[in-house]
Amino acid sequence: MKYRFLDLDGCITESRQIISSRMKEKLLSLEPFVVISGGERKRILKQMDGVPCIIMGQQGNETPDWYNKLTHKEIQDIWKHLEKVKKFTDIPMDKETVHNRGCQISLSFTGHNADLNWKVKFDPNKKYRKYVLRNVPLKSKTLVVRIAGTTCFDYNKKGNLKGDNLKRYMKLHNLNPKDCVYYGDNFSKGGNDESVLGVMKCVRVNGPDDLYKKL
Repeated sequence: MKYRFLDLDGCITESRQIISSRMKEKLLSLEPFVVISGGERKRILKQMDGVPCIIMGQQGNETPDWYNKLTHKEIQDIWKHLEKVKKFTDIPMDKETVHNRGCQISLSFTGHNADLNWKVKFDPNKKYRKYVLRNVPLKSKTLVVRIAGTTCFDYNKKGNLKGDNLKRYMKLHNLNPKDCVYYGDNFSKGGNDESVLGVMKCVRVNGPDDLYKKL
């Protein structure tokens, strides 16, 4: 039996969208699986449209509380970096672009709730976000920033990335890594799925249609 771990946005479904009817049918035919997302539980449940799953989100959700909250100083340090990004790119830093999820801060260059067509067209090859990070690097002993989703930078504590938390999950449930497989869309250097490489088998997908075929 394979234990499947699935990224949500850009993998199961497009950014912040509800899953398609055929994806819903496919997932309902699988054994219980784990959905991994930086989003809040309420949004994940809405996107999954009633499909039963185990949720690993930035607040832990149905997994143990591994997700240590950012400290006041770490939040300040992230905001200092965001201000540098703002100066370099001239994008606003407000409640639409910046979400503090407690254990993660996520910046969307278009705004988290922007029109999907605009989000998809914004930076499909992640070149712009890589360009920004090259010119505005984050220097921190405790924090890391990763290119994530369709339009985002995600800020996390070091040791609190997807790969780290999946190791903890496998240990807790006594799972053999050889029996586990992770599906994601961003394994490139600096991407938010990169930390899973070497933890278990990884399958790169190019959006929901590709995931559907590979499942």
